[in-house]
Amino acid sequence: MCNCRSSRSRPTSPAPAPSTPPVSSRRASTEEIVLRYVGKVPLLVKGGVSGRAYALRPGARVNCDRRDVPAFLASPLFERLDNHP
Repeated sequence: MCNCRSSRSRPTSPAPAPSTPPVSSRRASTEEIVLRYVGKVPLLVKGGVSGRAYALRPGARVNCDRRDVPAFLASPLFERLDNHP
């Protein structure tokens, strides 16, 4: 005999949405660092960590996501303009 009113047949409520990280930690990972592109030709580069597209022209100042900076600075085509490590 079926007991259709049992607790097993009741639908469960959806799981709560995951909470967002505090503003301070979100901001820390997305701070921008100013670099200069010193290459001689226009270039379109995708940030390896952020996935952000950077459209560059010779001599351009570029606000880069902090997470992408180490890869850019590994290339001789970029120099850091700000004074922070």
